[in-house]
Amino acid sequence: MFKKLFAVLLSLFLTAAVLPQSVYAESETDEFEEEEEEYLEFGDFTYIRYKTQVMIAGYTGSESEVTIPEKIDDLPVTGIGTNAFEYCEFQSVTIPSSVKRINDYAFASCYSLKQLNLCEGLEEIGYCAFVYCMSLYNVEIPDSVTCIKGGAFSDCRLASVKIPESVTEIGSKAFGYNHVHYEDNEFDNDNRPNIITDFVICGIEGSEAEKYAEENKFLFRIENGWLEWFDKRYFFEDYVPVTGWKKHQKRWYWFDPDGVMVTGWKKISNKWYWFEADGAMATGWKKLSGKWYYFGSSGAMKTGWLRQSGKWYYFNRSGAMLKGWQKIAKKWYYFLSSGAMVTGWKKIGGKWYYFQSSGAMKTGWLKLSGKWYYFNSSGAMVTGTVKIGSKTYTFNSSGVCQNP
Repeated sequence: MFKKLFAVLLSLFLTAAVLPQSVYAESETDEFEEEEEEYLEFGDFTYIRYKTQVMIAGYTGSESEVTIPEKIDDLPVTGIGTNAFEYCEFQSVTIPSSVKRINDYAFASCYSLKQLNLCEGLEEIGYCAFVYCMSLYNVEIPDSVTCIKGGAFSDCRLASVKIPESVTEIGSKAFGYNHVHYEDNEFDNDNRPNIITDFVICGIEGSEAEKYAEENKFLFRIENGWLEWFDKRYFFEDYVPVTGWKKHQKRWYWFDPDGVMVTGWKKISNKWYWFEADGAMATGWKKLSGKWYYFGSSGAMKTGWLRQSGKWYYFNRSGAMLKGWQKIAKKWYYFLSSGAMVTGWKKIGGKWYYFQSSGAMKTGWLKLSGKWYYFNSSGAMVTGTVKIGSKTYTFNSSGVCQNP
């Protein structure tokens, strides 16, 4: 009888001696703390059995791919304990949908971990849960997760992460940091960690993900549509910023190589375009800085001649519409204040001129309706007595020659 009692006491003592001091990070509302604990083994797993659930407390196996059981002893596995898999050397781990919480440091320093499979049902990822998983390049956060504690994925090899709208809490330096120093669940601000400056956060506009990205000055991307980010506008398709031309709701936009929406003047493929303040490409007439421009249906700025509604206009090499007197290809033209080219008779500065159907100003003799007129080298119609060549002619006040 004495030997049996001694054996039981010895077993309890040894079990207590080898257990970690803080297997699970409890909170005031921790559902586990009110249940009686019992430590057992299941294959390579050490676990704590409570009355209604099981928490994984450790692992002693050497498999490269590990799948955490969904149930043990017909009880759901609902948690991964503190330091449970720290320094394990597996390359892949699958955590079942029954697990609600991954506790602090649960997979810390799993240097070989490359594949992390988190299932729907997970709600909380603890403090530094995956810190120093230095082979981990990708992770998908399930839509069920609501809380990601500080440093959860620091010192991993992630370049980006998609954070679902369900997440309402993201702790300090959870993503996008390397060389994080920590002690007693507090980061050492005296030894500043290295921020990954080009780290990308994908999420929903107005979400906790966007807030975290903004606070840490990370790039932020949404799945589809417009996003204004640090006074710049972007358009996303499947979390990728559009570059170059994009037609959206019957309007054209242009985005630079960084995905930033362009406004104002932009030269594209040796043609000039104008983009409104909202980024929409201009077409048709546009007054800019007091000058008129015309942009074709393609959006390209017009230069040279343009015929519109039966009228001719001319735009210089800078695209500005010309007005008044203009010399084009060694010929003189006159354009109204509207820019329309003049043809026929036109009184300018108190003098009469005649512009041919081409718009070119007439000089020399002109016969109209059986009457002769003469225009000097400046194009002005002559009146009175004028010597032309070796002969003297008389022109009445209407410019009609009296002795042709």
